[in-house]
Amino acid sequence: MKNLTTFWILKTLALFTFSISAPTVWAAPQPRPPQFVLLAFDGSLNLSMWDETLKFAKTNNVKLTYFLSGVYFLLDSNKKDYIEPTKGAGISAIGFAGDSKKDLIARVDYVNKAYDSGHTIGSHANGHFDQSLWTMSEWELEFQEFSHLIFDVYTQKGFGPIPNLPKNPYHFSPDQISGFRAPLLATNSGLYQILRKNKFQFDTSQTDEMDYWPVKTRELWNFPLAEVRIYGTGKPTLSMDYNFYYTQSGGNPDLKNAEVYRNQMYQTYMGYFYTNYYGNRAPVHIGHHFSQWNGGAYWRALLDFTKTVCKMPEVKCVSYHSLLKFMNSLSPEQIAEYQLGNFPKLPIPPKAKKDILAVAPIDVHFNMQQISEQELALNITGKDAHLFPKDSLYIWKLDNKEIFRSTKPKINFSRITKRQKIDIAKLTALLEFKGTELLRTSHIINIDDETVFSLDLEDLEKRSSLGDLPEAHKTFN
Repeated sequence: MKNLTTFWILKTLALFTFSISAPTVWAAPQPRPPQFVLLAFDGSLNLSMWDETLKFAKTNNVKLTYFLSGVYFLLDSNKKDYIEPTKGAGISAIGFAGDSKKDLIARVDYVNKAYDSGHTIGSHANGHFDQSLWTMSEWELEFQEFSHLIFDVYTQKGFGPIPNLPKNPYHFSPDQISGFRAPLLATNSGLYQILRKNKFQFDTSQTDEMDYWPVKTRELWNFPLAEVRIYGTGKPTLSMDYNFYYTQSGGNPDLKNAEVYRNQMYQTYMGYFYTNYYGNRAPVHIGHHFSQWNGGAYWRALLDFTKTVCKMPEVKCVSYHSLLKFMNSLSPEQIAEYQLGNFPKLPIPPKAKKDILAVAPIDVHFNMQQISEQELALNITGKDAHLFPKDSLYIWKLDNKEIFRSTKPKINFSRITKRQKIDIAKLTALLEFKGTELLRTSHIINIDDETVFSLDLEDLEKRSSLGDLPEAHKTFN
């Protein structure tokens, strides 16, 4: 990894010039804003993660944001009480709360504990399907169902009369849920009409560049996840744990490389943080789940990151309500000046400059092509393709099992078919340098007989930019 990091630094220095490398002199600079760091969790099912995240936040004096999924407050036995707007009653891509009333009561108590501790409670809707084609009325039903599932949690069948049960089992009212993150980050104009109608104040369903300063769009503050490049590689992803999991190991467990993945996420988050901390101070947005993929690599990376940055000068590791309050105090002119970095900046230490360079965006595409009836070939395109070492290794996998490796970017179809007889499979190609994966592309191949096959042109790795897929909520290991 050390050799690879050196490679990226030398190569990237030749390509990129950062405006943040030296303080910019302005006629009338703004005061330097604090560096906001926002840590949020989607889902809310797993009780042990509720407990662990709250203890972690208290120990490290940080405030978190929890985006609740309404279906995790409905017992399995009552699942038909939820009406998914396009699929009907009792349908959810991420399941329901199980059948333990004790666990459900504990989950409600954890939500109250989080609110009482100063954390923000937001909405992650319910069934977790793709809602990008929903109508306004379908979105409206989903929000009504969310309010019903959350705030009528103890009125569902099976609880019976509970002594001294208040009408609202929470320590906050429905109108205090003012932030939203769409499942799959799937949005449309109907969503934003309903968000405005329900007096939501901010949305975290978009993505943007690392140094994006929030502005109001559609009368809501836009707090997007960041588009980042994984440290020491050419692979783009989002600042969310599931997207790292999908980008690094295809959404499949790979425990032997867990420490590599942890370090890559930590270094990526540090590069993202340094880009903004020594740059224009745009807020840092990170989203995680109540899941511990790849042996907890991403949870450990988040812990390490938080412990490193939240004690630094001028850093505020807060919930979205604190950022919302700050943004509401600014004029559009001030926000525009912050986006430009019109304030005195801190000098950049060499280590921070290295991390900034290692996650800087690059223009590169890794393509798989069928060049004949019997051959597949890989090519790297984009203006930054020259950054990749010539002596890289190409590794081919069929349904996640390695079948071939070579220094040449081609494979003969016979190497695929002679291993096993298949009708359809996922074919993945990796570009590796000194043991570190730099690029990855995956495609579906269809086999009609032993001599004819076809390649689906869709790169499955693009799923890593979709936000949290339903499977982000289904597993804990």
